[in-house]
Amino acid sequence: MLSIFRKVQINPGVCSFTLSPEGIAFVYIKEPHTKPIQSSVCGLFSCDNNRLLEKCLAEIVAKNNLENTACNWVLLPHQYRLLLVDRPNVPEAEYKSALRWQIKDMIDFPVEDLALDVFLPSSEIADYHKKLYVVAAQRKLLLSTISAIQGAQLFPGTIDVTELAMRNLLPVIADQNHFVSFIYVMESVSVLIIAKNNSVYFARHIELGKQKLVDPFSVDSFVAEVKRSYDYCQHQLKQDLSASKIILSPLAHNGEVVAKKLNEVLKVDVSILDINNYFTKSKGSIPVELQEYCVSAAGGALREEGK
Repeated sequence: MLSIFRKVQINPGVCSFTLSPEGIAFVYIKEPHTKPIQSSVCGLFSCDNNRLLEKCLAEIVAKNNLENTACNWVLLPHQYRLLLVDRPNVPEAEYKSALRWQIKDMIDFPVEDLALDVFLPSSEIADYHKKLYVVAAQRKLLLSTISAIQGAQLFPGTIDVTELAMRNLLPVIADQNHFVSFIYVMESVSVLIIAKNNSVYFARHIELGKQKLVDPFSVDSFVAEVKRSYDYCQHQLKQDLSASKIILSPLAHNGEVVAKKLNEVLKVDVSILDINNYFTKSKGSIPVELQEYCVSAAGGALREEGK
């Protein structure tokens, strides 16, 4: 999404991480084109304070001999805003300048601290032909994290958002010729994307995460929100989702219950992602409790240059 200047890397492969209150979810992939994908590192590492990020990353790097490896960072939902807005009536080269003022009332930090990037919605959605997706994040956070990456002896690569990291995973875990809904359930929020042929047609955040998906009422509310998204895509955006499937991110608790309810209400095939079917780790399989945190980081490591 956001490309960062870097020198030519020395180590092969790519590593990627996310930073949350639970720690650093870190994935290293030496060769992304093998099947299954070889991942020598996939873990959740404690980091008690963002100010210790450089130290924490340096420890991971040293332990796994990853000095001079390209490193992508995936922002989690609380670290950015994803906005669908009208395209500014200016030349494309002036989009970012115009958008800074167009979205200033949609963000909760000073516009002087705003870093933004844009990407296009699918060209197949007529209603979106004059719209843009805008990613808005705090420049101060980006710069401090880039500095930590460099200080840990890694080469900064790309800053992605969760939606695009999820998209990066889809060619590995699903048939891209049909619509796929991918739902990543995190601690207190879930991210839903509906995609086809490596293009995101619809994206939204659902304010229900695994903390609440342990009781029947919250599960019903969650499924209702997914159905509302399906209805919007089919009726408002005129997309046929009848042959689609849903992939639910790994869930250590209540995953089967959520998947069954989604299947009953939406009448589509629903499966729960098991990263072990697509990734192999040098030291055994990846437990589901760890998979829960590593979905975005895995997608970040699979980013292809220019996409």
